[in-house]
Amino acid sequence: MASNSNAYYTYNNIFDEIIPQFRFGDKQDFIDAMERDWYQLLDHALIHYEDLINTYPDRFMWGTDRADIGQLLVKFGRDFIGRFDPAIQEQIGHLNAERFMQPTGV
Repeated sequence: MASNSNAYYTYNNIFDEIIPQFRFGDKQDFIDAMERDWYQLLDHALIHYEDLINTYPDRFMWGTDRADIGQLLVKFGRDFIGRFDPAIQEQIGHLNAERFMQPTGV
């Protein structure tokens, strides 16, 4: 990211790194693991992404395909974003995505 100023990142893939069942396992196993390990998962995600997000707060966005567990993922995303400084919360919560979606005139 340091050498590519036009690189943006959505960090919703934290589930792949943290819970292997997210993509290929049983949906209920995933939900059970999320609910059982909620705070440990948040801590792990913060360890994994905190330095990058704090270094490049204008280049990260939360995203998810929503699927049929969308509300659970939204709650996790909000809890994760809530662990950052309020100014960064706004950036990664919605301002970066809004800026990214603006027409460039090209």
